[in-house]
Amino acid sequence: AGTMEIVYVYVKKRSEFGKQCNFSDRQAELNIDIPPSPQLAEQFVERNPVDTGIQCSTSMSEHEANTERFEMETRGVNHIEGGWPKDVNPLELEQTIRFRKKVEKDENYINAITQLGSVRLPRRQRSGPQPSLCFPTCMSGPSEKDTSWNLPSGSRQTGPPCTDQRHCIKQNNAIDIYQEYFDDEDAVEVMEEAPSAKTINVFRDPQEIKRPATHLSWHPDGNRKLAVAYACLNFQRAPEGMSNDSYIWDLENPNRPEIALKPSSPLVTLEYNPKDSHVLLGGCYNGQIACWDTRKGSLVAELSTIEFSHRDPVYGTIWLQSKTGTECCSASTDGQVMWWDIRKMSEPTEVVIMDITKKEQLENALGAISLEFEPTLPTKFMVGTEQGIVISCNRKAKTQAEKIVCTFSGHHGPIYALQRNPFYPKNFLTVGDWTARIWSEDSRESSIMWTKYHMAYLTDGAWSPVRPAVFFTTRMDGTLDIWDFVFKQCDPALSLKQVCDEALLCLRVQDNGCFIACGSQLGTATLLEVSQGLCTLQRNEKNMASSIFERETRREKILEARHRELRLKEKGKAEGRDDDLREEEPTLNLEELVTKAEEEFFDIIFRELKRREAEAVKKKPKPVALRVRPISVAELEEGATLIAHKVDEQMVVLMDPMEDPDDILRAHRSREKSYLFDVAFDFTATQEMVYQATTKSLIEGVISGYNATVFAYGPTGCGKTYTMLGTDHEPGIYVRTLNDLFRAIEETSNDMEYEVSMSYLEVRPAPTPAWTRGPLRAGTRRIQVQIYNEMIRDLLNPALGYLELREDSKGVIQVAGITEVSTINAKEASLEQLAGAVERSTHPSPGGDGRGLGRAARE
Repeated sequence: AGTMEIVYVYVKKRSEFGKQCNFSDRQAELNIDIPPSPQLAEQFVERNPVDTGIQCSTSMSEHEANTERFEMETRGVNHIEGGWPKDVNPLELEQTIRFRKKVEKDENYINAITQLGSVRLPRRQRSGPQPSLCFPTCMSGPSEKDTSWNLPSGSRQTGPPCTDQRHCIKQNNAIDIYQEYFDDEDAVEVMEEAPSAKTINVFRDPQEIKRPATHLSWHPDGNRKLAVAYACLNFQRAPEGMSNDSYIWDLENPNRPEIALKPSSPLVTLEYNPKDSHVLLGGCYNGQIACWDTRKGSLVAELSTIEFSHRDPVYGTIWLQSKTGTECCSASTDGQVMWWDIRKMSEPTEVVIMDITKKEQLENALGAISLEFEPTLPTKFMVGTEQGIVISCNRKAKTQAEKIVCTFSGHHGPIYALQRNPFYPKNFLTVGDWTARIWSEDSRESSIMWTKYHMAYLTDGAWSPVRPAVFFTTRMDGTLDIWDFVFKQCDPALSLKQVCDEALLCLRVQDNGCFIACGSQLGTATLLEVSQGLCTLQRNEKNMASSIFERETRREKILEARHRELRLKEKGKAEGRDDDLREEEPTLNLEELVTKAEEEFFDIIFRELKRREAEAVKKKPKPVALRVRPISVAELEEGATLIAHKVDEQMVVLMDPMEDPDDILRAHRSREKSYLFDVAFDFTATQEMVYQATTKSLIEGVISGYNATVFAYGPTGCGKTYTMLGTDHEPGIYVRTLNDLFRAIEETSNDMEYEVSMSYLEVRPAPTPAWTRGPLRAGTRRIQVQIYNEMIRDLLNPALGYLELREDSKGVIQVAGITEVSTINAKEASLEQLAGAVERSTHPSPGGDGRGLGRAARE
């Protein structure tokens, strides 16, 4: 390391530091006494705060300066297992085994082995070399007096073993593998923890203009790096100045990417080569296939020619299992699947058109958006399409038409993820529209398992590499779901809501199953670590997952057979019909079918929204308010006092009116009763205050189609009629509600049609607002009834006499023969109210005010 150059040097003698301070304890002495001066006090200006120095020595300052920052970079040398010829790939097991067998037959190999082991060759040998030696492995090894030894077949040793052999035998006898050394230790109990996950790191797009993270790929050696592809998939709507770069991140350094990959067009997909960790394959937005070698830098090493590339963005790229490790496959929405060799990228080695009609016409091809290739099935590959169909293909078929084997149809939109189960390749996972589905190759008509329909769109999914029953899905609302169908099938075992604030578009699981990387709409790659239970193979999990797959497959086969029988019966009935009747059948109108489907779709959406709003309203508590009326003149003349007192906005205290101050026996008893309400009003509250606190907020719900009831209840003379109806100068809740209700109806009459039902007693739900295309109108039906002495009277038409309660065909209790009056404004409704009020039967109150006994309700 180099020495740091000294820029500034401060030098000072020790004698200039000043004399050392010595302190001693002694009594205080008065040296001078200056009395206060009033003239000086007038000129005094207070200074706060006051900073003053008390150090007697010379002031000195200390300066600090940051040293020059050195940026560190990690550089390494790729070490590959040596000693192999150029034509032998050490990663290929078959090639290494074939080479070993070839070398073992060489005579020089036998001589080298015997020299390394320092073993004397036996006197006699059978024909053919014997390159290996077999030492005894039994724990009670032979002593030096033993003369029998385990030697290669056909060989014999005529003397005691050499020193090296004897040393190896003694080492072999050092530990008895059949002896229990730690049998007295207590077994450690494994505690089952609940499924959980935590965020480890976040890698954000370093560009100012954020781009969606479209694909992720783990480094094949150690998974210490993560490659992220960034691209804006909005056709011709990408903002100006958006970068095309994609990055490779080091998991321990989220601040700056390790390498920037610079393609000519944004990368939609990016994959590491599993055999060479320095090579990456990318699919570009313009349809080209690019290849990078990180040892050569950030620029593209190999690029396909635009004439022989895809015509649409490349959504899927996969490395194939080959001897050279240079073959790959790509898929695009132009309906083509191409095979490439990165050593020659001028044109693809093979092209398959995804035409399920097997006519090999590109205009009929289905757009490919996901790919699946299993190394254990080298001739088979699967393609997920934009139309929600999975196409199973055979690469080694003789003709192009035979390469498309079968299809699986079940999704309503593009299939964004397609992957075989790593333990059971016959079963594969698809993610599209609002569901994730598990399929079996034995059942083609329907999936064997599927998730519930989510409210948010699903964007990606993947199996766990270590657990056969666990898979992961991402959603547009930023949620990551972890499913374990052995543990729970209806709901995810763990749902991580708001992994980030935007939509999640892609995910990738590490090889050990412990880490999950998720890419978002704004280019944020989030690294999460799951709990040990989600990344550890459970006991009997393979058997349980296999039994579930087999059971569901059998069930689907039975259902398919039943459906096939029904279709044959229907086909037979259709063939037996008359040809004339067939011709008279009306042709289906496509526009009508589309309109009907749209109406049904929006009807389902509106019903779901209404159901959720209704549940929210049910959960919301119903407010209860109390109003204390003032004492009348007649009550004051009789000597009445006020016993209800409002303490605060919610509490009311009732005093005991029979309290006797001379009652000694009950002097220590509490004569107060306190009550708590949502709102409390005393006698000073105005009609406007009561209306604003209790009823004003209900208007918005009423014009949306919900019932809103204000119920006034209390004994005779408590002020129910005054609160509900009021006077001309102080209108009550009824009049104020009508004014605000009709005002709200007029403001929104251009969008909705209203029908509001009002009554004193009968509570009927107002019809749901209907969306119409013609001219809209708002009207009000007016009903007034009274129950008095258990008899029902029609206040708008008293001549009808007493009415009866009856139940209609829908099970709704109604008053038979009730009169309904339509009103179009609040003034007419108020007049009808006054007409009905005249006909009310009242019972005189004890106070003599003539108001009725009972209750008043406003709906």
